[in-house]
Amino acid sequence: MKSVAIIGAGPGGLVAAKTLLHSHPANTFSVTIFEKSNEIGGLWNVKNHTRDGFLPPNMPTNLSRYSVAFSDLSWEGMRFGNRPPPMFPKAWQVQEYLEEYAKRYIPKEAVSLRTEVKFADRILEHSKTVWKIKYSTTGSPELSERTFDHLLVATGFFAQSRPIQCKLDGFNLGETPTRIIHSSKYRALDDILPAGKASQGNKILVIGGANSGGEVAAAVAFDISSRQYSPGGDESLDYQIVHITPRPIYGLPLFVPGDARGTFLPLDMKLYNIGKRPDGPISFAFGRQLPETSRFVHGLMQSTLGTDKYEVGFQPPVSNDSVDLAAPYAAIQEHYAGYVRSGLIAPRLGRVASLTRDNGNEALTAVIEDASEGFVVKDVAAVLYATGYTPAPALAILSSSVKKELEYDPDNLRLPLLIYDDAISSNPSIPDLGFVGFYEGPYWGVMEMQARSLACKWAAESSETGLQGRSENSKKREKSLHDVRDAMKNDKLRVPQYVFSDYLAILEQTAEELSLERNDNGWSPREGPVAPARYLDYGSDRYEAQKAMSAMQAMLQKSAKEGLYVARATFRGLQGDWKIHRKLSSVVAGFPTGILTGTASFCPRMPTDPAFDFEYLYIEKGSLVTDQGFTTEARRRYVYRYSEEQDEISVWFVKQDGKTVDYFYHRLDFETPPSERREPRVVAKGDHLCEADFYSSFYRFLFDGVALVSFTIKHIVKGPKKDYVSETLYER
Repeated sequence: MKSVAIIGAGPGGLVAAKTLLHSHPANTFSVTIFEKSNEIGGLWNVKNHTRDGFLPPNMPTNLSRYSVAFSDLSWEGMRFGNRPPPMFPKAWQVQEYLEEYAKRYIPKEAVSLRTEVKFADRILEHSKTVWKIKYSTTGSPELSERTFDHLLVATGFFAQSRPIQCKLDGFNLGETPTRIIHSSKYRALDDILPAGKASQGNKILVIGGANSGGEVAAAVAFDISSRQYSPGGDESLDYQIVHITPRPIYGLPLFVPGDARGTFLPLDMKLYNIGKRPDGPISFAFGRQLPETSRFVHGLMQSTLGTDKYEVGFQPPVSNDSVDLAAPYAAIQEHYAGYVRSGLIAPRLGRVASLTRDNGNEALTAVIEDASEGFVVKDVAAVLYATGYTPAPALAILSSSVKKELEYDPDNLRLPLLIYDDAISSNPSIPDLGFVGFYEGPYWGVMEMQARSLACKWAAESSETGLQGRSENSKKREKSLHDVRDAMKNDKLRVPQYVFSDYLAILEQTAEELSLERNDNGWSPREGPVAPARYLDYGSDRYEAQKAMSAMQAMLQKSAKEGLYVARATFRGLQGDWKIHRKLSSVVAGFPTGILTGTASFCPRMPTDPAFDFEYLYIEKGSLVTDQGFTTEARRRYVYRYSEEQDEISVWFVKQDGKTVDYFYHRLDFETPPSERREPRVVAKGDHLCEADFYSSFYRFLFDGVALVSFTIKHIVKGPKKDYVSETLYER
């Protein structure tokens, strides 16, 4: 039996332990997981309604539950209270998933909690190469020592947040009333703008692009909006978020247009559809991004998002004539574009050179360097820096000789080690060492493939071969990584956002190399999106994998044929400000006939009923000019709500305070998408009986990619004393 030390009990460590214990005959491996925390979960170790943890508990995953999963446990059997999991689970729900996974597959005695590995070295003992592990247990100052045949590092790539990078002029961090915190520490508005404390500035500065910068900017924007428009809120609250990012970024929402017009589906279900790949073998490669590849990816982003400038991050249209395109960057940002459109977030290109505090002034001034002369941002009341993370603490435990073999570069935070074999989990120089999930943007399916690759190699004793017998592909991958490192210094335009970005190809090629069993569940091997449940090995729980595949296929069928998630995409599109033009036509004397023009705003706020997932306060202001020439000011408010469990939008009346929900108005019943539709338009209707009057409502929504560009609402009202039609056009 071969002994394996696993460092870290996050997703990577857990799937590695499960694979070693179950995917090979009994007594092939013994495993010990060292976890310094008091619970498993790694980054996901967070509980609902708590502020502790690396992640906000209600932060959704960036990929659907069919991708954020392992093949052996379907989300379909999970329940949270009486509700099923959302399509994009929240962080605290992922933690419960991992706890269930460990309960099913990993013996408790295999996990050593509150145990931190301090040092790991590869030594020769009794003519055999082994790993000497030194570790300590919480509460004990003494180091213990054990040896293992193999070492598997699963500490994750995001070990520690990086400090703020700009110059601090006139103050030290922590010595100013202005809150300056890393984006990972943000949980609520009080973290940066303490309640009851007046601020001297009205700008909130967010530093950094990619996912973290966009996520925290949108989170702060939502909290400001919610504080303004929730019952008892202060609508006079006046802050603007200035988001400084070094490059333009495409913001990808969680749901994007499907193949059929007027349909929507989860983002990863579209991006990783194997049916969209050209015929022939699928293999993954990495290296500098060629201009034609950059042009293709820019085009893919723009064809998915549409032409709305806010959705594409103000990037110009790409054509076949476009040259010198930098590698595109994208971030999964559900509501970011809506806040930019409303002006609550103001994105600016550049880098923050310094933060300055003038004597006697609590607010800061930021000096920004850009491609021209630069600019300043004054009256900064708070700063959130999304400067990323460093993997250095996770590598500090390795001896210098081990890091030398791995070509460790402490100055390269993106590619500190050269690991390129076994689904990007090992270096042939040290075959008895493996890494699971140790790269930028690790996907759960890849982590499972990495664990399988290492387990197969170690079980077959091939770990003794080292550099002998290396394949040509291994040599090419090593050369490519050296080339990427060079590009990071000398050719930054050609460096892709993620070095190992072809998730689909990594899964497909590794599955073929390991001769894994396919679980296509009626699909052809080149049909539909990839997911961990499509690839099975010796120890896989086929029942769980079948449940996941059947659920994913059923969801996609409902998306294509029944309009599933059209309501979700529509609700997202409503956010922000609109110009309105309304025509009122009444055949009963006493009710006005005329034209109303004005504005309407859908203002995000925290749901006031836990049965709903999202909520807007609708605020309408306008002037009505009647056919008789009279002018009157008009005001109207509603609450719009969305429930994911029902995939339903509903509209509610509000009480006299203009914010508190009163009673139900109607729900929007969306038309099943007809296959012959020629434009991306969706239709819905609703009705409402108000005492003796019957209201029939008809909605028509027009999309451009993910953006809702215009819509109309027509109300037909019939009753003993009412007979009128109201038709309203909403445009940006």
